[in-house]
Amino acid sequence: MSLELGECQTEKSGRRVRAAACSRRRWKGRGGLCRIMRAGLAVAALAAMMLADAGCGGEKPQTATPPPAMTVGVVKSIQMDVPARAEWVASLEGYTNAQIQAQVSGYLIRQNYQEGSYVHQGDVLFEIDPRPFQAVLDQAKAQLAQAQAQLYLADVNVKRDTPLVKQRAIAHPDTANPSERRNFLG
Repeated sequence: MSLELGECQTEKSGRRVRAAACSRRRWKGRGGLCRIMRAGLAVAALAAMMLADAGCGGEKPQTATPPPAMTVGVVKSIQMDVPARAEWVASLEGYTNAQIQAQVSGYLIRQNYQEGSYVHQGDVLFEIDPRPFQAVLDQAKAQLAQAQAQLYLADVNVKRDTPLVKQRAIAHPDTANPSERRNFLG
């Protein structure tokens, strides 16, 4: 059984009843009003109370008072030369900017110039921490000294062994260790 718009069915008897605002809803509670009808009556009552309150002798809105008249000064104009001048916010960049690139890597100790100052070719601009470079130099000097000591030892051995080889007191350098042979033959 289907209900048309505006009809409701009671729970107990199952009969159809016409109601102004019902739509496929069942009757609830006492008094035989639909839920929708009760909500509609509540909204209508609230609207009536608001209208009645607005219509009661409330205060009239106040109009704003106009501000006082302003005084304006008058000055006589004169003719004179005015210098042309303009100001802008900007950052300046030099006409010739140099790209500074390090030839070695390291930690900077000091910067020997100030931003914007004049520098010339050959000026020391930065000082780099010399300790790592000094360590590499010391290591290279130690390796050189070791190589010189080995050369000196080889010369001593050659001078000592040359007469003994001629006397056949020791083996010929051709049959000796290749590294010694190289040292022996010079």
